[in-house]
Amino acid sequence: MAPDLIHKDQAGFMPKRSIHDQTKMVELMIKWCENTETKGMIICLDQEKAYDRIDLTYLWKTLTAYGFLKPFIARIRNLYSSAATAICINGFTSELFDIRRGV
Repeated sequence: MAPDLIHKDQAGFMPKRSIHDQTKMVELMIKWCENTETKGMIICLDQEKAYDRIDLTYLWKTLTAYGFLKPFIARIRNLYSSAATAICINGFTSELFDIRRGV
C-alpha cells in the first residue's frame, strides 16, 4: 500500500525504486545544463526524516538487543557524534559546522 501513497520521487526504502534513479537524474540535468549553457541549481532538502526522530539511546539499546557487535554500533554512533560539514556556494566555502539533523 505504501508505494501507492508515497510520491514516486521518494526512492529510498521503497520496493522497485532505487536511489540510483535520483543520482542518474541529477547527472542528466547537469549534462543538459552544460550542453544548453543553461544555469541551474540543485537543492536537496531533508524534511523531517525518520532518522531525526529516533531517540539515540533507544537506538543503541535496540542494536545491542538484536545482537549487533559493539564495533559496528560504535561506527554507527560516530556518524551521529562527530559529523560536521561545510557549504560551498559559488566557490566560497563556509566554516565547518556540526550536523544536528539528517543521516
